[in-house]
Amino acid sequence: MQVTPLSHSFCQYVVSHDRALAVSDARDHPLLRDNLAIPDLSVVAYLGIPIHAPSGEPIGSFCAIDSQPRTWTHEDVSVLTDLAAMIETELQLRHERDGMETLAREMNHRVKNLFSVVGGMISMTARSADTPADMANVLKGRLSALDIAHSMVSPALSDGRGDAETLDLNALTERLVSPHLTSGRAQLHIDLPELRLAGRAVTDLSLVIHELATNAAKYGALSHGDGRVSVTGAQQEETVRIVWHEEGGPEIAAAPTDKGFGSKLIEATVERQMNGAMDSDWRNTGVVHSLSLPLSVFEV
Repeated sequence: MQVTPLSHSFCQYVVSHDRALAVSDARDHPLLRDNLAIPDLSVVAYLGIPIHAPSGEPIGSFCAIDSQPRTWTHEDVSVLTDLAAMIETELQLRHERDGMETLAREMNHRVKNLFSVVGGMISMTARSADTPADMANVLKGRLSALDIAHSMVSPALSDGRGDAETLDLNALTERLVSPHLTSGRAQLHIDLPELRLAGRAVTDLSLVIHELATNAAKYGALSHGDGRVSVTGAQQEETVRIVWHEEGGPEIAAAPTDKGFGSKLIEATVERQMNGAMDSDWRNTGVVHSLSLPLSVFEV
């Protein structure tokens, strides 16, 4: 792929100003007359239309050039605008396709884990229940909570839409972690800002919290009856910081060297879908995950 340096680029001005640029003769244009594209690439006439990413920001220019002066007509502008719109449509379709592929992989990942998760719930419930009826009631509640979590992380598959109900951040966290708690044990502490989520944000953050809770139940603090998870957070200007802190579980010798699909899914969701970041501190006493999310993710 050939890349044109900024010293030879007219398109940079289309992107930076996010509007069309029509130049009949760049040699007389106050902004472009010193651009090296004129002597080196024989660019004299230029017409550029901005191309936008699915999220709306300009990412490039669809352009036409001529080595001779040219007066661009309304028809020229209309044709290039239509072609640029076709490119944006293709980018949107690819973005939606990639999102659905990720969601399909997530659901496949979740189905593969379903039997082991349910099996662990049954064993854990059996150890803490006094009677078969008590076990049945507790297990029914946990399975119901797990069903709620799955419905929250897969709205696009369950009802064909990408949105979901508006939820309080504290309530969302409690509903997703509760299926993995040992009955009668104070294993979960939540202290999060009074913020609400709606639409795609519910799906994205549900996915992250559910994956953290599942990992804690399978390998971390929630795999032991004495283990605890603390989920705290604070709003710092335009950023919301959420800290997932595990302790009381199995001793951690070192950070894992390989990342499974679940870990990659968390990273992709936080970084690409929510424009945030996550750092993990694998302490001997338990892992600490720190999430930094833009305030725009939440309903303020």
